[in-house]
Amino acid sequence: LGVHLGFQPGDHDGPIRFLGYSDPGDGLFAAGAFVWLEGGKAADSKWRQLSYHIGRFLTGHVAVGAAVKHIASPEGQRWAGDLGLYAPFQQNWIAALVYYNAFGGTDLDPEELVASISYISREGWGFSVEMGTPLSSSHMSPIVAWVLDLPVGSNAMLRAGHRRYLDSDAGTEWLGALRWDFGSFLLDAGVVWPHEGVAIYRIGVTLPF
Repeated sequence: LGVHLGFQPGDHDGPIRFLGYSDPGDGLFAAGAFVWLEGGKAADSKWRQLSYHIGRFLTGHVAVGAAVKHIASPEGQRWAGDLGLYAPFQQNWIAALVYYNAFGGTDLDPEELVASISYISREGWGFSVEMGTPLSSSHMSPIVAWVLDLPVGSNAMLRAGHRRYLDSDAGTEWLGALRWDFGSFLLDAGVVWPHEGVAIYRIGVTLPF
């Protein structure tokens, strides 16, 4: 249960602002989150996304989730939705499948199927591999990514990651991030190094109650 704040200073597309509220929930309403995202600087590039997310375990090893999104951009206003499947198996492994824009996709924001598998050790470190492929656009390439999380001391986590398009180096990105748990709040700081252009910095705060 908490409030999440995030900010990415401006790049060529302008700054991005994030505000979220999450609730672990139970019973009929399950776990949920409400998210507000806004970006862009010029009138012809500003966009905003409001979304509500819900997830629930069906059994001890299978959970399902869904998100409904309202998106306003230079393309116009539209509704879209995502579907997800989360399946822990054995003791430390997790498989997941997400169908982005199951409805409401566009050429610039197409339907996409993303599958991942993750390992989380008893010592706290974790590794994930993910692959995504667009389903409704011939202009976008499949993407592959990996992320490694390493605990630093008793209250911090270091993250390193990499993502790239399979048929081009143009979209290659490296990620570095650190999360500190101060008890009353969590602080995230990260940087993305794209193949071309300057580094992109991000900062976030989570306030649990």
